[in-house]
Amino acid sequence: MLATLPAPVRDRVAEAFADVFSTLFVAALPVAVLGRAAAVLLRPVPLAGRGPDG
Repeated sequence: MLATLPAPVRDRVAEAFADVFSTLFVAALPVAVLGRAAAVLLRPVPLAGRGPDG
């Protein structure tokens, strides 16, 4: 689909996608950091099982 567009339009579309994805990654970085911090701070909880221990 992009190959059928004229070169200037195709370049603008590619530039728009690059801008959007760079913004997306910058916005997702704090979410990833908070998720990692939450995972590190979780207490280990033993799982209940049906084996000889539980």
